[in-house]
Amino acid sequence: MTFSVSLFHAATPLVVPYVSSLGVTAKIDSVFALVRLADGRTGCSEVTPIAGYNEESLEEIWAQLNRLAQSVVALEPELALQRVADCAADAPYACSPLAAALEEALGRLPDPLAGGAAPIAVIAPVLSRHIPDVHAEVAALVAAGYTTLKVKAGMDFERDLVRIAEVRRSAGRAARLRIDFNGAYDAQTALCFVARLDPAGIELIEQPCAAEDWEGNLRVAQATPIATMLDESIRGIADVRRAGALGAFRFFKMKLGKFPTLASIEDAYAEGEALGMHGILGNGAATDVACRLEACIAGRHREHAGEMNGFAKNVVQYLRTPLSCVQGGIETGALPENRVDAEALRRRALRSAEYGTHEQVGTP
Repeated sequence: MTFSVSLFHAATPLVVPYVSSLGVTAKIDSVFALVRLADGRTGCSEVTPIAGYNEESLEEIWAQLNRLAQSVVALEPELALQRVADCAADAPYACSPLAAALEEALGRLPDPLAGGAAPIAVIAPVLSRHIPDVHAEVAALVAAGYTTLKVKAGMDFERDLVRIAEVRRSAGRAARLRIDFNGAYDAQTALCFVARLDPAGIELIEQPCAAEDWEGNLRVAQATPIATMLDESIRGIADVRRAGALGAFRFFKMKLGKFPTLASIEDAYAEGEALGMHGILGNGAATDVACRLEACIAGRHREHAGEMNGFAKNVVQYLRTPLSCVQGGIETGALPENRVDAEALRRRALRSAEYGTHEQVGTP
């Protein structure tokens, strides 16, 4: 056996409950894979399934990931990676933690400094619900250097419009907005909502209609001058091609899980660009483990702010060197060599499993 795998399921509480049209999230349940090669190189990745967002349940992911780890741990790491990647078409979320961890251990994590040493710009969510709190929060975010803010919609039609208007008034010209519906509306309702928005200062609207409602999302995208991004509808490279062929979508969303490997994310970037679209990478519901990997990839694609900000919402961090934001972006200095704190994962784990020859899987 040439490598070992430790699997963990950990629950991470959020500093502030996250409200969207999918519900209220007070904690996230993540599944981690920590790989150690025989020569000491390590890699770690995770997925965080969200009810209503992905098709694989937490229990299905845990069971499948355990089966995968047990079946490939005797193989050479390169062959193991290929076997896991081959299974990803049927179970991308279950395969992703092990596949991406193997990629990192094998030295395939992109260099975040390839795009320069400046911070990697990320969006900031506006979480406050009451208007006076909204003004204070937006003022603080703008002062911290964030130039792209995200507002959830689809919970209450009129109140959401008022809240968006107040966010824009507070931000002024200092920050643009992304408005995320999480597929809450049918096409007609979404069209009525978008028609009441002033396009000035809005970078994009995200997933106005349900994931399966391609026709509804297309109607909205064609009817508004505001750029439209698909998220829940994008479940792999085939959906990127479908969105590009329709010709109305300007952006598509990527994150580890729906794109199970680091390589598949790079492929999606390239495919989208060839079709006239921009890929937006990042997970707002994840731990610092996935956010770090996504930031390393995003370091080479800096045209638009990333969304790998889940770590900033969490009470607990799992990296040895906590990720930090300056000037509205993730600092790049510690990203390449930063590693997960295995003991921190063990302390938080609700359950764990070990496969391979190493009795203890740690980090240098």
